[in-house]
Amino acid sequence: MPDTITAQQLKRYISLTLKVRELSSPVIEEIKGAEDYRQTLLRNFARIGTFARENNKILADYWWPLIRKDTPLLPEESAALKGFSTALLDAYSMENLDLPMRYLQTTRLLRDADEKKDEADILRMLDAQIEAIFAMMHMTQRFHFCAPICYEYRDEGLSAALRLLSYLHHDRFQELAGDREKEIVLINARYMSALFDRSDAYGDADINKKDLDHLLMALHLSEDPFYIENAPSYDWTYHNFRTLQYISQLLYSGNVRGFTPEEVGVIHDHTVRLKELWQKEHDRLSAHSSDDLIDLHLLRASYKAGRMDAAAYKERLLSLYEKCIPDDYSFFNSSLYLLVPMELFMLFRGREIPPADSAGLEAYYAGLISYVHRMPKKGSLSFFLTYLSDILQNFVHVPGGIDFETFCLRLMVSLHPPTYVHTLSVSDFSVCMTGHLILRKPELFVGVCGTENTDDVLAHKEEIVDFAKHAALCHDFGKLFITEVIMTYGRNLFDEEFLLIRQHPLIGAFLLEHHEETARYANVARFHHQWYDGSAGYPVNTSCAHLPEKAIIDIVTCADCLDASTDDVGRSYKKGKTLDDYISEVFEGRGTRYAPYLAELLSNTEVRTDIEQILASGRDENYRRAYRILAS
Repeated sequence: MPDTITAQQLKRYISLTLKVRELSSPVIEEIKGAEDYRQTLLRNFARIGTFARENNKILADYWWPLIRKDTPLLPEESAALKGFSTALLDAYSMENLDLPMRYLQTTRLLRDADEKKDEADILRMLDAQIEAIFAMMHMTQRFHFCAPICYEYRDEGLSAALRLLSYLHHDRFQELAGDREKEIVLINARYMSALFDRSDAYGDADINKKDLDHLLMALHLSEDPFYIENAPSYDWTYHNFRTLQYISQLLYSGNVRGFTPEEVGVIHDHTVRLKELWQKEHDRLSAHSSDDLIDLHLLRASYKAGRMDAAAYKERLLSLYEKCIPDDYSFFNSSLYLLVPMELFMLFRGREIPPADSAGLEAYYAGLISYVHRMPKKGSLSFFLTYLSDILQNFVHVPGGIDFETFCLRLMVSLHPPTYVHTLSVSDFSVCMTGHLILRKPELFVGVCGTENTDDVLAHKEEIVDFAKHAALCHDFGKLFITEVIMTYGRNLFDEEFLLIRQHPLIGAFLLEHHEETARYANVARFHHQWYDGSAGYPVNTSCAHLPEKAIIDIVTCADCLDASTDDVGRSYKKGKTLDDYISEVFEGRGTRYAPYLAELLSNTEVRTDIEQILASGRDENYRRAYRILAS
């Protein structure tokens, strides 16, 4: 079918989106120095703004009308959407240009196939819909506070999967028109297992049983003469390999899902079968895994099934980790680089770490920071962030080694430098405002850092300012979980993405509370997007008015908005406001969005001079700090 105008425009969208990705992550080796770094970002984000405007127009003129169309799609419209959808997601590698767009498109195309009662197309679109839904679940299930979103995707995915599995009934299977349709049904007989894996359901015995039973059913299809006879061209060897692989993966992260000892025994036995099949068909299957990953599955199953003691398991894990290649960013090496340490963390959890293991952990953290630092940022981060979120939640502080705050900041500068620079600037503004406000209104800080009265506050001024500094540095750690959403520059965000972004204060607080050295900053992260009077912002249905650190929260909130409003890079591709514009905004919102005393503070000549200095040179220095790290 010849290209239509719509298809051409959607191809243009893909081209522009790829350019946006390149511009938002400039090659640091091509930067001439620290002074050139921010100027390069300024130029790039000006171009991103131009491309984004064109992309949004393409979506408004060509894409949204098809997504929202009430009548069936014309053949050329359907073809344009299908081609565009294919370009947005590679389900095998989890590489994607835009998961939410892919999801919306497959939903529309499935509805169109249903309206036209085209059974072959219905099967293909159900398959595409399940892929898209799993990708969205994969992205959202790492957010403990996004369970309702994950529930919706899960339920929709299970509904689509059950529709597909209804074709396993012998009469319906025989009636399928072609080999491709039969293949789709058989593939999803095993792939449906992915829809059971949700962090909110870990420990749910019923879900675990259903998942394992379902995979065993999928495995038994290859032993059923009916399916072998009616799907003669289907690759049953690959089917068995993938199904056994899914079974072996059920025990990841130290059996975090909580399978029973009996179920662990079954999983172990099938992981042995996986190893045997891998060895027998190595040449055929080598493109789909690696020797080391297969060994990891078997090691883990052997340990959890009691066939190996902890000491031997740790030794074998360490030997596997030594095989990781520091500059290999392939799917398999990245998997090994993340999954092996997670199994080690599970061994250390709740135990005192021996000195010898402390050195190993410290080396791992340094290696991971370096790996993320050099990792190409032009592809999908969804897979990587899912396992990185597990590492962040299970971070083990090594005495004398890297602390959690520093670890997160180093990951932030590598994953998204503009957010790192923003964090440093918010800290600078917070230190400035806290220092001035303590001298003017010390009563606001009574209770912070254990102070009991205003004299106590003044005596502990430096300690309170230091608290504000580090609270500000930690305030956006939740964004590490949603880096791929933060990096969506080429179009306006969808409602679902805004919902995810609004979870980052809760995610950040959750992370900070899990670590003793950062727990004291959790409430600042939790409430830094809530209005002063609690009437708007997020989170909702809870208030920070009673907290002793309320003034610090108000200051970080103000500093956050001040930097976001006045910077031209990273957080928005629109021109930043002037300081006068922002101060006027604070005056207009005093008593509602902003604390009244902040409007008074910002109008003070001395305070304003200090803030102008930060805007004039402090932010540039923060960009230089980011560059020095990136170029190191």
